[in-house]
Amino acid sequence: MTLKGWRVVAFYGLHLVYFPLLIGLLWGFTLLHDALVWEMPRWLNAVLTLALAGGLYVGLGYAVARRLNQLEGR
Repeated sequence: MTLKGWRVVAFYGLHLVYFPLLIGLLWGFTLLHDALVWEMPRWLNAVLTLALAGGLYVGLGYAVARRLNQLEGR
């Protein structure tokens, strides 16, 4: 398989891993949010949720790109 083919497989594989991890992460965040003593403002909850989802996506993307670059020999 060519490098371009591996990159396409890695792109789709990233999303197959991302969404179950995202569901688990948001579930844990919801449990933590419910356990807090103080009530979190809605805007802060939205910002933290977006930051968690974005951070996970970017982190997985960089990890996949780093691994593909290692396989290519860069």
